[in-house]
Amino acid sequence: MTAASIDEAAAADLFDALRRVPDAHRTFRLTASAAEREFQLDADAMAALVAGGLPQRDGRYDRRDVHNAVLHLGLSPVTRAARRFWAAGLLRPPAPEPVRYEIYYRARCPAPGHPGACVYSVAVPGGTVERTRAADEPGPVHQHEVALPTAWPPVPPAVAELAATAGALRFMYLPPALKCDLGFIRRTGLVDCLGTAALLAAEGRRRGIPVRTAHGIIVSPPYSTTHNWAEVRIEDRWVPLDPVLVNLMVGWGLLDAAQWPGERSPGAILARLSADPRAFVAHGGTPVPVTLPTRRLR
Repeated sequence: MTAASIDEAAAADLFDALRRVPDAHRTFRLTASAAEREFQLDADAMAALVAGGLPQRDGRYDRRDVHNAVLHLGLSPVTRAARRFWAAGLLRPPAPEPVRYEIYYRARCPAPGHPGACVYSVAVPGGTVERTRAADEPGPVHQHEVALPTAWPPVPPAVAELAATAGALRFMYLPPALKCDLGFIRRTGLVDCLGTAALLAAEGRRRGIPVRTAHGIIVSPPYSTTHNWAEVRIEDRWVPLDPVLVNLMVGWGLLDAAQWPGERSPGAILARLSADPRAFVAHGGTPVPVTLPTRRLR
């Protein structure tokens, strides 16, 4: 990605917001060459980001700052494509039957050559399953089918008011210590998906509204991704609620603001695994990176 692709005003606004994160929470370890390899940002692009206000120290950068730039400034074709696929799932016309997807968990042995077979623990709805396989065995370590309703009920006014408490927040990748720091979130207006769920759950309890947190997957062929959100009880079902995600896609121009207020449920693309975050795949008890290739079954 080159400097010509960067909107200078948007970059300055982004890094002005990110300066609300104290430098004590940054790790300036990412070199320009590493940023080019990981994020496809050449030297001119990095220079343009620095000119826009990207924090740096001795020519090194915080990986989360760069990741935020890639996300919000649209610097990655992969990220731009993922946004469109998410929106496509939400814009699908309501159907009487849920849409079914097959999700493949792909992970690699982190220590090839160890004695015996690989034993993987894989997160699935309601718990985990174990898979034993040879280290060099091809294919995914697990595959799982999910069925997602395309139609979700409108929320009552009290839930719309609850959603509005998070609607003005700005999504950012945040350091672990700040993810669920509700004081930091309210003070700075910055939040990630885990913090959004925690804030809505806390505010729901305060208002007497049944809200729970959810950890799982944004289901979107060809690749799904991990996510956290809140769910609110409406009559006999738990309805996903994620005003920060919805407003983010509205801001990207992928959803129409009139049709997609923050309280509208994005449940058509969300598959819940558990209440709290956990490793999607662990090898011998140690979490390992995973990708989630996904295909629609019908």
